[in-house]
Amino acid sequence: MKKINKFKESKGITLITIVITIVVLLIVSSITIATLSGNTDTVITAKEAKDNVELQSQTDEIQSIVTRFLSKSVQEGDFSGNVNIEELKSELSDLIETNSTKFPIEGTLKNGGQKITITEEGKVTVEVEEKE
Repeated sequence: MKKINKFKESKGITLITIVITIVVLLIVSSITIATLSGNTDTVITAKEAKDNVELQSQTDEIQSIVTRFLSKSVQEGDFSGNVNIEELKSELSDLIETNSTKFPIEGTLKNGGQKITITEEGKVTVEVEEKE
């Protein structure tokens, strides 16, 4: 009779092992599916970081063009800060859309749609909406 009891116990342990294995596999598969679907905070944070880097790159490029135009007028002996707005708008036409004919130049970025303002002093400001 003692041999029969040992046989019954080993069947119980095997069943418990199978149940635990299935539960572990379900947990691992649910984590994998959530990661691949892109709904995790890590993926969202990475996308936001990428967008921020692209926005900063555009802003830096615009700032560089504006600074070049301001320094060009000084090199030509014009210390009044007068800049040919139409020439500046032409240089910026690949990056922003604007109808401004005088400073401050207000418009939107072509890539992203954020509002942008360029002052007569050459300061570039981009309005970024906070994401919830």
